Amino acid sequence: MGDAVEVNWLNAGRYYPGKITRVCGDGTYDFAYTDGTPETALPLARIRRPAQCAREGDTTVEVNGGFVGKVTRDCRDDVYEVVYTYMNEKTTTTKPITELRVLR
Repeated sequence: MGDAVEVNWLNAGRYYPGKITRVCGDGTYDFAYTDGTPETALPLARIRRPAQCAREGDTTVEVNGGFVGKVTRDCRDDVYEVVYTYMNEKTTTTKPITELRVLR
């Protein structure tokens, strides 16, 4: 509760920032947009971490089951290019933010 996230507003495809106000027992969440407008009983599929949590060049992430890499490019729509080392070779992958764990 209180986590800063973005929500797919009215499930219309546009994401706006706010905070989780309540964790419901049925797997849904209540949410308040930054302007105070509430939405209730949101499924997790409509909630995401803020896009700005991954930035080109300065964000370290965990990708592909534990490899640590750097975000090298924002490909838009919450998809990022990440470079990491696998078997002593630099490897590049493109992943949505939902498949990355931001470390710093």
